[in-house]
Amino acid sequence: MTEIYYNPYDDDVWVGLDKSAICVSKHAHLGGGGGFFKYRPCGACKGFGEVNGTVCTICEGKGIDLAHGEAHRAPVQISSKSIDSGVMRVGGEEITPDSGILSQMETLRQQTGVDISLGHWDYLLERYQKEIAQIEQGDFTDLKVRSSPEFNPNTTGGYVTRIRTKQRLADSENKLLAGETLAAMALINGQKAFSYDRIWRNFLLCAFHDAAYGTIVDAGYDEIMKLYDEVDTVCRAQYLRDDFAEHQDETRELYLFNPTSVVFNGLYHTVDGRLARVCNLPPYTAKQIECLPPPEVILSRDQQQSALLETVFTGKEEIFCRLDDGEVFGAENEYFKLEADEKGIRRVIDKRFGIIADTVNGARPFEWVLQSDIGSPWATLEPPQVTTPLAEQTALYRVERGETYTRICYKTQTSMKGTGEVFAPVVCWSVLLIDGCDRIMLEANAKWGIFNRRLMVRFPLTVENGRDIYGIPGGWLHREPYEPSYEWNGANGDWPAFRFGGLESAQKSVAILNCGTPSYRITAENGCKHLYVSVLRSPAYPVCLHEPESYTMLEYDGMRDEGEHRFHLEMVAYGSTFGKSHVFADAEQVSRSLLPIDRALPIVEMPLVLSGTAMVTHIKPAEDGKGIVIRITEQSGQDGEICLSVPEWVTDIYKSDMPEQEAEKISFDKTVFVRLRGFEIATLKFFA
Repeated sequence: MTEIYYNPYDDDVWVGLDKSAICVSKHAHLGGGGGFFKYRPCGACKGFGEVNGTVCTICEGKGIDLAHGEAHRAPVQISSKSIDSGVMRVGGEEITPDSGILSQMETLRQQTGVDISLGHWDYLLERYQKEIAQIEQGDFTDLKVRSSPEFNPNTTGGYVTRIRTKQRLADSENKLLAGETLAAMALINGQKAFSYDRIWRNFLLCAFHDAAYGTIVDAGYDEIMKLYDEVDTVCRAQYLRDDFAEHQDETRELYLFNPTSVVFNGLYHTVDGRLARVCNLPPYTAKQIECLPPPEVILSRDQQQSALLETVFTGKEEIFCRLDDGEVFGAENEYFKLEADEKGIRRVIDKRFGIIADTVNGARPFEWVLQSDIGSPWATLEPPQVTTPLAEQTALYRVERGETYTRICYKTQTSMKGTGEVFAPVVCWSVLLIDGCDRIMLEANAKWGIFNRRLMVRFPLTVENGRDIYGIPGGWLHREPYEPSYEWNGANGDWPAFRFGGLESAQKSVAILNCGTPSYRITAENGCKHLYVSVLRSPAYPVCLHEPESYTMLEYDGMRDEGEHRFHLEMVAYGSTFGKSHVFADAEQVSRSLLPIDRALPIVEMPLVLSGTAMVTHIKPAEDGKGIVIRITEQSGQDGEICLSVPEWVTDIYKSDMPEQEAEKISFDKTVFVRLRGFEIATLKFFA
């Protein structure tokens, strides 16, 4: 690994959470050149590479102004420092070297007597073969080992900019993973498995750093949205069905598939706004579900507040309760009790672990906060000048009691100095308690259209001496707060949170689960830790998008994410640290939602983890078309043995590497045992 990250480092060995190690020794710099600049579009073809349907002769179809590039290219030079050997960097990020480098190399050879040649990765592998061999043996003697696998934070603005690129990335991943699992079931059932390889390429084009970050002009953003639309089109052609497409009767039944190895227990939201209660839907199975009847509205903003509260409490003592001040009401299920008033939620009580979120010096759980955010797509460039908590601009307008849930609804009409009435964001949001479900749901619809602002939702969490924990793919990291830096690639205090983040202690841990809204920050305020989730930001400074010296590109208005947005977060508590809880299963369930599928698809029993601290995280057809692949991920950081069930159709099991190139046959009966390191991902091949 060499110079693939913006943050500087000076180490020889990087060790991952799963104890895998990589040589990251830096090679000496012998010199370099080429310059750092952006090509401007070709003046003849305007960047399209074609004129009237034929290849542009000026730029040779490349779409860039070649002459402009050469005028800005610096000659390759040898460093003045005395170095026996090293590497010369030519060009810069996203800049293609040209044939003129060959003549410059020859000139340097003649002038300096230094042996210079075009480099290949093989040269670096040869240069560091001793260190690589030593590291592969687990011997780090005389090598500097990086203290943490962490390479963040950097350019944290991209976690929020154009939030739909993150949300649709998560949604498309779920659909493609579910499709591959259904294809594996078809293969076991004797049918030909559909290959998602081509459409995965679309997905990967949307997943690279600037695309997922949303640091793109409007034309690029529109193109990425079309690629996501193609993912939806392919999944619909194979298995995905629109809600109620074939069932327009009054019962409006659904046939829902659970695409994960986790038992699903919660609500399913249809495209037309209805709800279906799903109880204990087993992993990798499908079930016919009926939508719930319309809820009873037991509070409406059309009435006076005093009358509303009387309506709430009359005959509803088991659901709502009046507190001493007469303005606060509550809602509860088997696990939680919420205290609320007309401005929002005041307190969250877990009946097992006590208060888990509380109002602290006016700061409320589930409260929206609007903040100034002068910046670029990558970074906040100035310290926030104004931060406005929005409880006082929030109004209770509805309480619903459904057949198996209670929903408390609010409207937050924001205003902020300098925004003006026309652009003031509006957030309609609700908190749901579901009977039999140990998670609290927050749902929000936001209308957004202003510049240079950030919208966050705040959770003051009451976890005494809690450690800040952030989810990462396949595990979690403990991270400390840091001082923000306001530079072009700076970090403003947020950390990336893959699927969840929260506070943990041995006695009580609280997490906020997400799906495609990964920007979290945990701060200590007034003796309590506050967790913030950023959901929208609207940067107006187009650094690297608009380069007046090189090209004109002003179509970046969409960086503010103008329009309507939907967000879904869930709060959950445990009586242990996260490593000993089922937070990973809960986060998997939230981020990979149920999908409506064709009833005719075969559903085949799949292997599942029976014991041990791991989860089945994906099932797919093998790359060679023979058998299916089961990915198992240890997610608590503990070494140990994992026991999996073995369905009756299984004839052979092999343990393989991740590319599925090497395999070792393993024995099994009705179960199979696999030993894993903490955070290790194992690959098994099952044959029918």
